[in-house]
Amino acid sequence: MSARRIAIVGAGHAGGRVAQHLMALDSACQVLLIGDEPFAPYERPALSKAVLAGEQAWGELMLAADEFWTAHPRLERITARVVGLDSERRCLSLHDGRQVEFDELVVATGGAARPLRVPGGDLPGLHVLRGIGDCEKLAATLIAGSRCW
Repeated sequence: MSARRIAIVGAGHAGGRVAQHLMALDSACQVLLIGDEPFAPYERPALSKAVLAGEQAWGELMLAADEFWTAHPRLERITARVVGLDSERRCLSLHDGRQVEFDELVVATGGAARPLRVPGGDLPGLHVLRGIGDCEKLAATLIAGSRCW
């Protein structure tokens, strides 16, 4: 019997923790961690606090060392967006045309930032702070000693 293939859709904090626990609890399973961010799973709350304040580097937010996410023989990180699910065939369709088969599926997609739908919600200088890329863009616009309104 071959190892169970467990696909986790969502490679953020929740998906990363699920992957870690599955790896620890089942020494035979193959874990496929699928998400569209190029970064390994990390803690998000510090992005708006310690990272922007310069007290912590975003690399310190990772849930595990890089080697866990890149070199573990039973874990495959797939950087892609899932665009379809065929539950009968147990197959996911990715935005780049690839197909990923699985035995079991975990959906850990979390939330997404919604656009601000008020007058002025599209003005320049407004920022979304959801991920590392957003944090880097915001940090590049901040000026030390200036005030944010």
